[in-house]
Amino acid sequence: MARKRKTPVAQNETTSFHEAPRQRTWKPKNPAQQYCWDTIENNTITFILGPAGSAKSHTAVAYALEMARRGTYDRVVLTRPLTTSSEEIGILPGTVEERVGPFHRALTDIASKLDRQISVEMIPLALIRGLTFDHAVCILDEAQNLTKEQCKLYLTRLGHGAKMIICADLEQTDIRNSGLHETISALKGLDSIGVFEFGPQDIVRSPLVRAILERI
Repeated sequence: MARKRKTPVAQNETTSFHEAPRQRTWKPKNPAQQYCWDTIENNTITFILGPAGSAKSHTAVAYALEMARRGTYDRVVLTRPLTTSSEEIGILPGTVEERVGPFHRALTDIASKLDRQISVEMIPLALIRGLTFDHAVCILDEAQNLTKEQCKLYLTRLGHGAKMIICADLEQTDIRNSGLHETISALKGLDSIGVFEFGPQDIVRSPLVRAILERI
């Protein structure tokens, strides 16, 4: 039986609650998604790589919500680097939650579609130093935009009874010194660390996306 604990929320965390009663059962759209799910299940840390539209984030969030629903984990923690695609938007107004919300929109939208009864926490990478994620499923999205030092910072937040899922598209890096590939290479072979890679044939977004990626 899964152990349930009440974990206090640190003051520097921002939390988003989905209150409307809505729940969907996740079903894989292709064998690759099922293999990805199994890789997450069988490892403590899983790197999910692949092109745009291959359901990296969707599969990760679906897994996290399902495990939280079962009581296997107490928390779902979402993190994304606050990096834009080369277009400056300036400093956003509002609270920390309001400012980081747009950067986490891709993940929170998925969570809302799958299950609005499960609460998820949005924690900016800049605020995780000193935190420990116990009994949580932690998802790091757009990890190709992290330096090696930031990868190390995130991975070392892993606590007891926790699981981490790191999603990335190595072909869409918005920074010059991405350290993700080096990090994965250094960790390969360690127990409880898995790597799953989607291919262009696994894209489930518009069929035109695959054609676009083949041309540019």
